[in-house]
Amino acid sequence: MRKEKKQSKEIEWDFAFELWNLPEREFQYLAIDYLHQMKKWLTFADLAKIKKLTISKSWWDTVDSLDELVGFILMASRAKLVEDEGLAYERVSKLVKEWAQDENFWVRRIAIDCQLSLKEKTDLELLSYNIEQNLAHSPFADEFFINKAIGWALRDLAKTNPRWVQ
Repeated sequence: MRKEKKQSKEIEWDFAFELWNLPEREFQYLAIDYLHQMKKWLTFADLAKIKKLTISKSWWDTVDSLDELVGFILMASRAKLVEDEGLAYERVSKLVKEWAQDENFWVRRIAIDCQLSLKEKTDLELLSYNIEQNLAHSPFADEFFINKAIGWALRDLAKTNPRWVQ
């Protein structure tokens, strides 16, 4: 009888970065798939690593996959799904707000879109803040990928909270 291999509770970030740094984009997808498999073990400290991936070889498809991980950490911290004292919701949401003002527009995109698909669990104050940081006064106000993120976040939320979106 074959024994099932127990999945490690530790994310192998060296492995993820090795894949990410390979020239073919397929390896970035593989790194993202690996991180998604390991997401229930993500911690607050992993947000810095996700940000590092975000600013390296950025493109919308990889960034949008990384924002799902940030959203998971955000929700896990709110629901206390993990036993990590450093994963308090206030701490995570504060960092996401900082990302909404980052010098890198891909990091800002993650801050805006990390709550996609959360429906009625969306933190409206956080979403509002992150969008407002990227409107007319922002250095990225005319950036296509920022405007697309704002539209996507609002369109997604309108499915469950159309009144707020209006």
